[in-house]
Amino acid sequence: GTGTDCFAQLVFSLEDLARMVERGIYDLGTWIVGMKALPVPPDLPWYFSFLGFDRIPDDPSQVKERFNAMAKRLHPDQQGTDAEFVRLKEAREAAERYLTTRERRA
Repeated sequence: GTGTDCFAQLVFSLEDLARMVERGIYDLGTWIVGMKALPVPPDLPWYFSFLGFDRIPDDPSQVKERFNAMAKRLHPDQQGTDAEFVRLKEAREAAERYLTTRERRA
């Protein structure tokens, strides 16, 4: 699943970082200082996170694009499950509702 893929990528990245530190190519202290300097992430509604956004998108079309890309993977006819696809549709609907409501308030 997606979680497993993300975890595997994280492990590979950390292994690469460890090799660079061992070879003296990179100073781990630089990385740690950089991590402390990162801004505090804003509260992001679950549906934007589920759709893979790290911030609230500017346009509802971005939600549609992300949904379409994810639907190709999460559809039950592909490698997804019914539950994953239902959750994806819920995320799209909630994200679109958030963005259109925000536009009306502005």
